[in-house]
Amino acid sequence: MITRIKAFSTLILLSFLLLTCTKTHQKSTDRVVVGLQNDLETLNPLYSMSEPELNISELIYLSLAGHDWDAELGTVTSYPLLAEEWKWNSDSTSVSIKLRDDVYWSDGKKVSSDDVVYSFDLYSDANVQSRFFGIFSNYFTKPDLSIDLKKSFEKINDLELKIKFKPQSVPSVFDFDMPILPKHIFEKNDRRELATSEINVKPIGCGPYQLDNWTRNQNIRLVKNENSFLIKENSVKEIYFKIVPDYNSLLNQIMKGEIDLAQNIRPEDVASLKSQVHLQISSRKGRSYDYVGLNNIDPNEFQKSGKLSPNQYFGNAKIRMAVSLAINRKSILDEFLLGNGELMVTPISPIFKSEIDKSLNPIEYNLTKSREILRNEGWTDTNGDGIIEKNGKKFALTLNVPSGNPLRTYSSTIVQNNLKAVGIDLQIATLEPSIFFNKMFKKEFDIWIAGWGVPIPLDLKPYWHSNPSIGGANIVSYTNKNLDKILEQLSRKVSNNTRTELLKQFQKIIADEQPVSFLYWIDTIVASNKKIQNLQINPLGSVQQCWNWVIE
Repeated sequence: MITRIKAFSTLILLSFLLLTCTKTHQKSTDRVVVGLQNDLETLNPLYSMSEPELNISELIYLSLAGHDWDAELGTVTSYPLLAEEWKWNSDSTSVSIKLRDDVYWSDGKKVSSDDVVYSFDLYSDANVQSRFFGIFSNYFTKPDLSIDLKKSFEKINDLELKIKFKPQSVPSVFDFDMPILPKHIFEKNDRRELATSEINVKPIGCGPYQLDNWTRNQNIRLVKNENSFLIKENSVKEIYFKIVPDYNSLLNQIMKGEIDLAQNIRPEDVASLKSQVHLQISSRKGRSYDYVGLNNIDPNEFQKSGKLSPNQYFGNAKIRMAVSLAINRKSILDEFLLGNGELMVTPISPIFKSEIDKSLNPIEYNLTKSREILRNEGWTDTNGDGIIEKNGKKFALTLNVPSGNPLRTYSSTIVQNNLKAVGIDLQIATLEPSIFFNKMFKKEFDIWIAGWGVPIPLDLKPYWHSNPSIGGANIVSYTNKNLDKILEQLSRKVSNNTRTELLKQFQKIIADEQPVSFLYWIDTIVASNKKIQNLQINPLGSVQQCWNWVIE
């Protein structure tokens, strides 16, 4: 609330000036406006998927642990958040957790160990189908993959509990790092209908901020929870997420100071933003990458019978290498991204400094070597039409690209022209994103351009294991039994030296076999108002720990 200034008639001018200054002060110190280009679908941590959904829901619902990014080591450090402390037993097969005694849900009910157990029950329930479903392999689970609560949890009292993990598992803080949900609210709902419940848009949380108002496709207003142990007297009173779908309009509002923080700034706009004295430009490195997907299996056969037959083009690792050699990735990085990124070697990001194999280098653009490999594998231009063929089959395909992504549209043209130079004919098909990704996940394409975000902590199994029930994100159906064994060993208890060696073996296999053509790591460019102090821009996000923000 603004303290109104009472003026005497003889001090009207002075009063006016004071009132003006007070209003200006309120505008600049009580609110931070964050620009978003798309509205959210939900604020329920069970179903939050996009980065904004995750960022905002985690301000409303606390997890047992919080995290910092150690840039020097390239790793995450964890600390108790909703938990006051935790203690692992001698062989790390169980962890005893003590909750803070000063945390309440926004309806006044105290957070308890019952909420913790109930939350993990929901996250692992097949009927709920949360974003975490199927990842609780270190817990004792039932055949339907839900957590066996009796075996996995022991409630000691309202603020203390013990979590028990399976023998020979390798649990970590991240096994119990999920936002905790209020049992007394969620248990009133049918679990099969939680995805459409009012809880998704009217959350009862325990975090440093609470939802005050959500106007669809316009704004989301969070206000600080004065009772939160994280909130300080000078914490920002209001975090206001403004939905601005049009990029140029978003850019204009950043320059005018109407928006204080926005990410996904285009590289070509960095120079003009840097010229604004009230702005600073930062970048988050190594969390997302683009790639050319090369289906290792025959998509037509898979659609007909579910059979994993080798793709006639890309079922051969040598052909995949030829494709990678033919793509001038550096030209895209330099000309479109303007250097705001890094050429890829493997899917292990350079941000993981202790885990990346520095002896491996990006594949160099080499048309001569690409042509040689293709020729040795029997692909030649026999009739002089510029398209190579083998056994009467032309190397001619459709390159599928999602619409609305200028970088991928630009990259598709470069890839098309580069591969034409070695005799591969590509016709570009641009599809609406929902259609594109539906077809991609169904494995209907031979070749496409898409991207992934890198999980923290690093988790490779979902992306590269050949077992579909484990490698659900292995869209290209890449299969390598030695790689599977490496991934399984990484899931067991191993020494740091053994882990490092296994990761090097993983990277060498991936670099040699090119299951996809890796393109580049993309820097996420962030523009922010210099008035925001204690702002951290790192791989964990742009609004993380915003309760520590102070407005200058």
